[in-house]
Amino acid sequence: IDLPPAAAFISQLSREAAPRLQCVFLNGCHTAALGHKLVEEMPWLCVICWCSITEDAAARAFATGFYDAVGDFIFNEEQIRIELAYWLGLKRMYDQGFRLGDPATYLHPPGHPHHSAPVFRGCDGCCPPVHGNVVLLASFEKRVCVLRPSLPSQADEPRRSTPPVRSTPPRLHARLAAHARRLSLGAGPAGHREGGQRDSAPPSPSAPLDGASD
Repeated sequence: IDLPPAAAFISQLSREAAPRLQCVFLNGCHTAALGHKLVEEMPWLCVICWCSITEDAAARAFATGFYDAVGDFIFNEEQIRIELAYWLGLKRMYDQGFRLGDPATYLHPPGHPHHSAPVFRGCDGCCPPVHGNVVLLASFEKRVCVLRPSLPSQADEPRRSTPPVRSTPPRLHARLAAHARRLSLGAGPAGHREGGQRDSAPPSPSAPLDGASD
C-alpha cells in the first residue's frame, strides 16, 4: 500500500486530538517502519503492523480475531488488553490454517515460468507455506520493543524491518496465560487449509517470545 509520511499520522494522533487512543492497527504490507516511527514519537501508543508482505486472507483472519477480542473486552466492560487481543488475532490466523513468516522468501524470481503458468499445489514459490509477519510494537524504557511469537520458521528470516527484540518481562507471560485460562482458550492443532497442509499448533499466550528470558 502507498503509505503517507509518518508526520501525517502523528499530527492526527496526538493526545490532544485522540486522548483515548491506545493502539494503532496498520493492517497492510510492510507497515513496520511506519509503526516504529509512531511508537518512537508517541510512546504512549502501541502499534500492530506487518513487517513483511501478507496474504489478504491472513490479514483479514488476524484482524477479525483481534477486533473480536477488543469487542469482548468492551462488551464485558473490562479494560482493553492489547497484548491479549494480539494473541487472539494470531490464534484466529492459525485456526484458519495461516502461518507466520515472510512469503517473499519463497516467491519465484522475475522471469520464472510459473509467473505465466502458476502451480498452486506442491509449489511453495506459487503458494508460499507462510502468509505474513504481524508484530506488536510498544515503548519500554524509551526503546521500541517488538512482541511476537518465537517460531522456528522465523529464526533465520533473511530480512527484518523492525529493530532487535528486547527481552520481554516474565510477568507478561503470566498475565497472558492467566487471561487465556480465564477465557478457556485452546491451543490444539490447526486445521487444514484448502490446498495446504496441517502444521504445528498455534502459538499460545504462554509460549515464549522472541528475546524472552526467565
